[in-house]
Amino acid sequence: MGFNFRKRIRIGKFLSLNIGKSGVSLSAGRRGFRQSFNTKGQARTTIGIPGTGLSYSKTINAKKLINTAGDKKKLNTASRNFSYEEEVRQFNEDLEYIVTLHHEADYPIDIGRNLSSGESKLFEPGEDGPYVREAKRIIKENKPGFFKRIFSGKQYRYDSEEILNHAETADKDLLSKWERNKRISSELLNMKEASPVEVLKKIELEKDMEFIEDLDCSLDSDGRLNVDITINPESVVPKEYITLTPTGKLSRREYSKTDYYSIVSQFVAALALRTGRNVFHLVSQEEILLHVHEMRMNSVSGLKSEELILSVLLDRETLYKINFEDIHPFEALIEFRHEVDFLKTKGFKEVSRLK
Repeated sequence: MGFNFRKRIRIGKFLSLNIGKSGVSLSAGRRGFRQSFNTKGQARTTIGIPGTGLSYSKTINAKKLINTAGDKKKLNTASRNFSYEEEVRQFNEDLEYIVTLHHEADYPIDIGRNLSSGESKLFEPGEDGPYVREAKRIIKENKPGFFKRIFSGKQYRYDSEEILNHAETADKDLLSKWERNKRISSELLNMKEASPVEVLKKIELEKDMEFIEDLDCSLDSDGRLNVDITINPESVVPKEYITLTPTGKLSRREYSKTDYYSIVSQFVAALALRTGRNVFHLVSQEEILLHVHEMRMNSVSGLKSEELILSVLLDRETLYKINFEDIHPFEALIEFRHEVDFLKTKGFKEVSRLK
């Protein structure tokens, strides 16, 4: 992979300079905060709070920051030259995310009980939230000193402001989600006599789930809840991957058909399992029929249409027994009755609706 030519120089407790044939890059921060800049002009900030399970990641367009005029300071591109190794790592993190969607749910399992019954707010608007408190601790531990030995004091102030800005955004998102979950919890308590279809339509599950383009639900003649989701894997799964060459350059290559469709299968199954977890957290049904439709281009008409690619009967008891972090999402489908036709070199084919 070409890592052997790189040299890392420790500058301070939380700062290192990385030198390689691809250029010079800076790794700054401590456990809980990391920032990187890539060759496409994108910057990613990741903030995590050790021991809490909370983390926040946001990607921004660094070129916009570089070109921003006015009071906002410009990025020091000479000192922030991005390394190809970091871009490869970032790509792999993004790829891992889309095939591990099943690891999390968008609502707590007891959302219909706890949040509306006196659970205190995480923090009040105007107060420092957990991300800002962590960011301030990071900034305090990295006072000049070590930044000043490499950059001017202005650079340290810019970095501090940037960390705080991202932390404030993370706290706002955290508080917004808490308030939404509290509202949903209250609505669920007020809808005890409502049908699961009414509940899901009221909650608007699709607005909280990334990668779902449309969601519909209904009850069949047996009273079983049917959930139909529409997705577009082609717009999510990359068709090429990046690696480092032995000389440290960035290499872009197309996935083989087998590798590409393997990722697609994991993405589809992971999203299906996450949808199932969310639905069971919101309604009391013990079983749901989940139908996954893919948006595809008709080669004859040139128009997009939906094709059913997965139909699965999920039951609450089995789903709750699964250790989601230890399973391959597509292989986990064997635990449930399902209809799927998947070819390693051609992907999903249309199937009939499970009844």
